[in-house]
Amino acid sequence: MLRWAREQAGLTQRQVATELGFHDSQPILRWEKKRGEPLANNLIKMCQACGFNVVLEPMSEEELGFEREAAAIPVAAP
Repeated sequence: MLRWAREQAGLTQRQVATELGFHDSQPILRWEKKRGEPLANNLIKMCQACGFNVVLEPMSEEELGFEREAAAIPVAAP
């Protein structure tokens, strides 16, 4: 997906690396070859540099394949 997004934008690995503040294109190469995974913030930045938005939406229970449990929020005792 990352390589496809970069190529759709007409960008080189070096251009994307520069946009993300890297000194070389090795991280981009590793991510595209699935030899590593970008941190979430770098994934979002890379997608944005390529002209794509990243939208996070909760999945339905059907998509998850199981029922969600109610989130338990710990409450400190007074």
